[in-house]
Amino acid sequence: MAFDVNALRHPKERIYGALMLWIGALVWLAVAAGAVLSQAFRIAILPAAIYLVVIWLVLTIARVLIRAHMFGHHVLVGPDQFPHIHAMVEEGARRLGLAEAPMTFVYNSQGVMNAFALRLIGKQRYVWIASALIDADTDEQLRFVIGHELGHHVAGHLDALPHVVRLAGFLIPALGPAYSRARELTCDRI
Repeated sequence: MAFDVNALRHPKERIYGALMLWIGALVWLAVAAGAVLSQAFRIAILPAAIYLVVIWLVLTIARVLIRAHMFGHHVLVGPDQFPHIHAMVEEGARRLGLAEAPMTFVYNSQGVMNAFALRLIGKQRYVWIASALIDADTDEQLRFVIGHELGHHVAGHLDALPHVVRLAGFLIPALGPAYSRARELTCDRI
């Protein structure tokens, strides 16, 4: 039986996510309509396009640098390094229906307990696990943290287009944090 993320999706994530999508879509449409209807549109289109290209270029370079830092300073989890964590990630990805397990890295966290999921360039998925989690937690607790981070990938929380559309919704006080918390609850359920 295939894994159905929607069966575990928190109800408030559905509500807040839809609300943020609608608000974001309306704001982006209003910005586009304002730009098209503006007399200054013809004058501002070239500088706006240049700004967008520069922003895209800076973000792409930042992602490449983060990836280079990750490969240069973190330990890649695999069959030879942290094999028990590698097995947990592989099993979790398989159970959640991911076609490929995310590349998982352990980083020196200086005692801070944290883990997070990210997607940098293309479709490659990553999970970062703090070294303090491995030292302080049991295997069951670590399995929960890995499942939570895999949940972000399987629930689509790292997909670029919906995130860009929802950006305007974060301007509404309390809506952005409520949506973020609902996504975390979804991943806890996963």
